[in-house]
Amino acid sequence: VQDKYKINVISFADDNFTMKRNRVIELCRGIKERNLDFEWGCSARVDLLSKDLLEVMNSSGCKNIFFGIESASQRVLDTVKKGFSIEKAKEMVKLTEKMGIKTHCSFILGLPNETVESIDEMIRFVEETMPSGRVLPNVLEILPGTELWDKESEYFGNTPSIPAADIIRVQLELFYKFFEISSKGRELLTIEPPDIEIIGGPASFAQTQM
Repeated sequence: VQDKYKINVISFADDNFTMKRNRVIELCRGIKERNLDFEWGCSARVDLLSKDLLEVMNSSGCKNIFFGIESASQRVLDTVKKGFSIEKAKEMVKLTEKMGIKTHCSFILGLPNETVESIDEMIRFVEETMPSGRVLPNVLEILPGTELWDKESEYFGNTPSIPAADIIRVQLELFYKFFEISSKGRELLTIEPPDIEIIGGPASFAQTQM
């Protein structure tokens, strides 16, 4: 592929690239043994990475890792059975950045047990870990056939209403915080997120998405 198309960047489209540790090590070894010169990126879970594995990946050209953090609240992560701690997520994002690998962090706003306070924790997560790739604040979309769809009342029965203005506010603040971290200039520091007014008053996010 490199010989034919003269590419210098490859993205491995695998939602859980590091699930099989030995496979990753073998791939990285193969890249180095063949003297292939390109940068590459992947998606990974924070609980399936370690310092030594990151070192192997970095040495073979890994420069971007996408993390699906989803929430900065441990309660929300436990509710959706994410399977790792928020402290582990912070640790791995910081370590990955320290090694010179860009991190891309994705969040989902509106998960079960979400509160205004828990979505605000996403902003603090970004402030603390300082990802240099992308920050993606997505809004929950529940698809038929998923557990959240099939057990709606069980998951959302006790979920408090989140004003739509707060959902939009956190999205904007996350984008602003990311650009503040990543901007090579200082001009963005003079920009403040605008005040948001929702016509029609607050709405329950969980209710409007069902």
